[in-house]
Amino acid sequence: MGVWGNRGPTIVNRVDGPYSQTIFDLRIGSVLPLLTSALGKNFAAHLPLSFIEPFIVEEIEKQGNINGRPVALSDVYDMLDNIRANGVSNSRGQLLSDFTSLSVPIFDFSNMIYAGITIMGKMDVFDDRMDAKPAKLLKEAGRKLSELGGWKPKDNN
Repeated sequence: MGVWGNRGPTIVNRVDGPYSQTIFDLRIGSVLPLLTSALGKNFAAHLPLSFIEPFIVEEIEKQGNINGRPVALSDVYDMLDNIRANGVSNSRGQLLSDFTSLSVPIFDFSNMIYAGITIMGKMDVFDDRMDAKPAKLLKEAGRKLSELGGWKPKDNN
């Protein structure tokens, strides 16, 4: 689980499963990048653009490219639109080379993201397709947690 901290998306809770390989690079307190982590993409897609855009621009300027390609702001906006449409973000080999992850937002009563939950696994084991069971279960968990916080889907307002 992650929240927006004073420097960006920050891991605040972590649970390893019975078959997990401990990942020392990602521990509680780690601040993750916006454009190459599933949690970061999740926050970038759901925080107000007026707030998040300076962070995106700064990250683009620092990194220069993602996966060997220059990053255009218009491509980032397209990616964020897709994340909002799918309800889930992913990071396949971008943050850690042999790992993939999915992340969903948790919204509060005002429809503002206040946390994200992320699941991850080895690329050759974890099914990270958007229509696969892990993504569906994660989206349902995010929805239930959001509803517990008073969130109501936009179509029911």
